[in-house]
Amino acid sequence: MRWPLLLISSAVALLVLLWHTDPAQWRLPLCTFYASTGLYCPGCGGVRATHELLHGHVLRALHDNAFWIACLPIFAYAALSELSISRRGRPLPGNPSRQTKFFVALAIVGLLFCVLRNLPWYPWTLIAPLT
Repeated sequence: MRWPLLLISSAVALLVLLWHTDPAQWRLPLCTFYASTGLYCPGCGGVRATHELLHGHVLRALHDNAFWIACLPIFAYAALSELSISRRGRPLPGNPSRQTKFFVALAIVGLLFCVLRNLPWYPWTLIAPLT
């Protein structure tokens, strides 16, 4: 049962790296979906959004990827619940990571976000990531 510790330490190491480096300056490979279609996927801008959030720039983070920022508390709670299962043998109340309805709802909202952020009209242009 050492995998939770490995995952947590890996996540912390990645967050420290992301805090110290600006992903806008990286030469990251383009998102495959964006490269092939020219459209933003639900994840486009997520790394930049996380970087901005780590530096306390909430509005910039929301502009880069509001869907990712909105999902972070849910993902954190799900991760804590999974850690609780590995340590105490029982999840936290309402553990979203083991509910099919949660994943269906997340997929629907992600798809809706994907469609809306690619519309060329105001106010939808506000949720398109900075390029």
